[in-house]
Amino acid sequence: KYDGAIAMYKKSLEFGIGKNRVKELLENVEIRRKYDKKYDKANMYFMQAKVELDRNNNITEGIRLLAKTLSIIPDHELAIVELNKYEGEKKRLITQLNQEGLDHFNKNEYQKALVSWESVLGLDAKNMLAKEYLEKLHDTIEKKYAQAMRRGKDFERRDNLVQARKAYLTALK
Repeated sequence: KYDGAIAMYKKSLEFGIGKNRVKELLENVEIRRKYDKKYDKANMYFMQAKVELDRNNNITEGIRLLAKTLSIIPDHELAIVELNKYEGEKKRLITQLNQEGLDHFNKNEYQKALVSWESVLGLDAKNMLAKEYLEKLHDTIEKKYAQAMRRGKDFERRDNLVQARKAYLTALK
Protein backbone atom coordinates (compact mmCIF):
# COMPACT_ATOMS: atom_id res chain seq x y z
CA LYS A 1 0.00 0.00 0.00
CA TYR A 2 2.94 2.32 0.58
CA ASP A 3 4.74 1.52 -2.64
CA GLY A 4 2.11 3.35 -4.71
CA ALA A 5 2.27 6.44 -2.52
CA ILE A 6 6.05 6.45 -2.63
CA ALA A 7 6.05 6.13 -6.42
CA MET A 8 3.54 9.00 -6.70
CA TYR A 9 5.59 11.25 -4.42
CA LYS A 10 8.79 10.46 -6.30
CA LYS A 11 7.06 11.25 -9.60
CA SER A 12 5.89 14.58 -8.14
CA LEU A 13 9.49 15.36 -7.21
CA GLU A 14 10.54 14.85 -10.84
CA PHE A 15 8.09 17.55 -11.90
CA GLY A 16 9.17 19.90 -9.11
CA ILE A 17 5.70 20.04 -7.56
CA GLY A 18 5.94 21.33 -3.99
CA LYS A 19 9.40 19.85 -3.59
CA ASN A 20 9.73 20.43 0.15
CA ARG A 21 6.22 19.21 0.92
CA VAL A 22 6.65 16.12 -1.26
CA LYS A 23 9.97 15.29 0.41
CA GLU A 24 8.31 15.62 3.81
CA LEU A 25 5.42 13.37 2.78
CA LEU A 26 7.83 10.87 1.27
CA GLU A 27 9.83 10.72 4.51
CA ASN A 28 6.61 10.24 6.50
CA VAL A 29 5.51 7.37 4.27
CA GLU A 30 8.93 5.70 4.58
CA ILE A 31 8.81 6.02 8.36
CA ARG A 32 5.26 4.65 8.48
CA ARG A 33 6.19 1.72 6.25
CA LYS A 34 9.14 0.81 8.50
CA TYR A 35 6.91 1.09 11.56
CA ASP A 36 4.23 -1.12 10.00
CA LYS A 37 6.80 -3.78 9.08
CA LYS A 38 8.13 -3.64 12.63
CA TYR A 39 4.60 -3.88 14.03
CA ASP A 40 3.75 -6.77 11.70
CA LYS A 41 6.87 -8.64 12.84
CA ALA A 42 6.00 -8.07 16.51
CA ASN A 43 2.44 -9.31 15.92
CA MET A 44 3.79 -12.38 14.15
CA TYR A 45 5.89 -13.21 17.23
CA PHE A 46 2.89 -12.55 19.46
CA MET A 47 0.67 -14.92 17.47
CA GLN A 48 3.39 -17.59 17.52
CA ALA A 49 3.62 -17.12 21.29
CA LYS A 50 -0.13 -17.65 21.66
CA VAL A 51 0.07 -20.87 19.64
CA GLU A 52 2.95 -22.13 21.79
CA LEU A 53 1.18 -21.21 25.04
CA ASP A 54 -2.41 -22.14 24.24
CA ARG A 55 -2.15 -25.04 21.80
CA ASN A 56 1.26 -26.59 22.35
CA ASN A 57 1.53 -25.88 26.09
CA ASN A 58 5.14 -24.89 25.42
CA ILE A 59 5.52 -22.18 28.04
CA THR A 60 9.26 -21.73 27.54
CA GLU A 61 8.94 -20.94 23.85
CA GLY A 62 5.77 -18.91 24.40
CA ILE A 63 7.43 -16.67 26.98
CA ARG A 64 10.52 -16.31 24.78
CA LEU A 65 8.35 -15.18 21.86
CA LEU A 66 6.46 -12.73 24.07
CA ALA A 67 9.78 -11.28 25.20
CA LYS A 68 10.82 -10.99 21.55
CA THR A 69 7.55 -9.21 20.76
CA LEU A 70 8.25 -6.69 23.52
CA SER A 71 11.83 -6.21 22.35
CA ILE A 72 10.39 -4.92 19.05
CA ILE A 73 7.45 -2.95 20.46
CA PRO A 74 7.94 -2.40 24.22
CA ASP A 75 4.38 -1.16 24.76
CA HIS A 76 2.63 -4.03 22.92
CA GLU A 77 -0.36 -4.24 25.26
CA LEU A 78 -1.46 -7.77 24.44
CA ALA A 79 2.06 -9.15 24.90
CA ILE A 80 2.38 -7.36 28.25
CA VAL A 81 -0.92 -8.78 29.49
CA GLU A 82 -0.04 -12.28 28.30
CA LEU A 83 3.45 -12.17 29.79
CA ASN A 84 2.08 -11.00 33.13
CA LYS A 85 -0.06 -14.16 33.26
CA TYR A 86 3.11 -16.26 33.13
CA GLU A 87 5.38 -14.15 35.35
CA GLY A 88 5.65 -16.80 38.08
CA GLU A 89 6.26 -19.53 35.53
CA LYS A 90 8.87 -17.35 33.84
CA LYS A 91 10.80 -16.88 37.09
CA ARG A 92 10.66 -20.62 37.84
CA LEU A 93 11.81 -21.43 34.31
CA ILE A 94 14.73 -18.99 34.50
CA THR A 95 15.88 -20.55 37.77
CA GLN A 96 15.56 -24.04 36.29
CA LEU A 97 17.44 -23.15 33.10
CA ASN A 98 20.26 -21.45 35.02
CA GLN A 99 20.62 -24.58 37.17
CA GLU A 100 20.51 -26.89 34.13
CA GLY A 101 23.21 -24.78 32.51
CA LEU A 102 25.36 -25.06 35.62
CA ASP A 103 24.83 -28.83 35.77
CA HIS A 104 25.86 -29.16 32.10
CA PHE A 105 28.87 -26.91 32.68
CA ASN A 106 30.03 -29.04 35.59
CA LYS A 107 29.80 -32.14 33.37
CA ASN A 108 31.85 -30.37 30.64
CA GLU A 109 28.76 -30.35 28.40
CA TYR A 110 29.49 -26.84 27.21
CA GLN A 111 27.14 -26.76 24.22
CA LYS A 112 24.19 -27.77 26.40
CA ALA A 113 25.19 -25.19 29.02
CA LEU A 114 25.34 -22.54 26.32
CA VAL A 115 21.84 -23.42 25.10
CA SER A 116 20.44 -23.25 28.65
CA TRP A 117 21.93 -19.85 29.43
CA GLU A 118 21.03 -18.40 26.05
CA SER A 119 17.47 -19.57 26.70
CA VAL A 120 17.53 -17.64 29.98
CA LEU A 121 18.62 -14.51 28.12
CA GLY A 122 15.84 -15.11 25.60
CA LEU A 123 13.39 -14.92 28.51
CA ASP A 124 15.18 -12.15 30.39
CA ALA A 125 17.86 -10.29 28.45
CA LYS A 126 19.09 -8.59 31.64
CA ASN A 127 19.59 -11.75 33.70
CA MET A 128 22.98 -11.15 35.31
CA LEU A 129 23.43 -14.72 36.52
CA ALA A 130 23.16 -16.14 33.00
CA LYS A 131 25.51 -13.43 31.71
CA GLU A 132 28.07 -14.29 34.40
CA TYR A 133 27.78 -18.00 33.63
CA LEU A 134 28.23 -17.35 29.90
CA GLU A 135 31.33 -15.29 30.61
CA LYS A 136 32.72 -18.11 32.78
CA LEU A 137 31.89 -20.60 30.01
CA HIS A 138 33.65 -18.46 27.43
CA ASP A 139 36.75 -18.17 29.63
CA THR A 140 36.79 -21.91 30.30
CA ILE A 141 36.52 -22.76 26.62
CA GLU A 142 39.32 -20.31 25.78
CA LYS A 143 41.58 -21.86 28.43
CA LYS A 144 40.86 -25.42 27.29
CA TYR A 145 41.50 -24.42 23.67
CA ALA A 146 44.83 -22.81 24.56
CA GLN A 147 45.80 -25.82 26.68
CA ALA A 148 44.98 -28.29 23.88
CA MET A 149 46.91 -26.19 21.35
CA ARG A 150 49.97 -26.12 23.66
CA ARG A 151 49.74 -29.91 24.06
CA GLY A 152 49.53 -30.30 20.30
CA LYS A 153 52.59 -28.14 19.74
CA ASP A 154 54.52 -30.06 22.42
CA PHE A 155 53.68 -33.38 20.76
CA GLU A 156 54.57 -31.94 17.39
CA ARG A 157 58.00 -30.80 18.66
CA ARG A 158 58.60 -34.34 19.90
CA ASP A 159 57.57 -35.74 16.48
CA ASN A 160 54.55 -37.49 17.96
CA LEU A 161 52.21 -36.44 15.18
CA VAL A 162 49.42 -38.84 16.12
CA GLN A 163 49.12 -37.33 19.59
CA ALA A 164 49.56 -33.81 18.16
CA ARG A 165 46.64 -34.42 15.81
CA LYS A 166 44.48 -35.67 18.69
CA ALA A 167 45.35 -32.59 20.75
CA TYR A 168 44.52 -30.26 17.85
CA LEU A 169 41.22 -32.04 17.25
CA THR A 170 40.42 -31.65 20.96
CA ALA A 171 41.07 -27.92 20.60
CA LEU A 172 38.53 -27.76 17.78
CA LYS A 173 35.73 -29.36 19.81
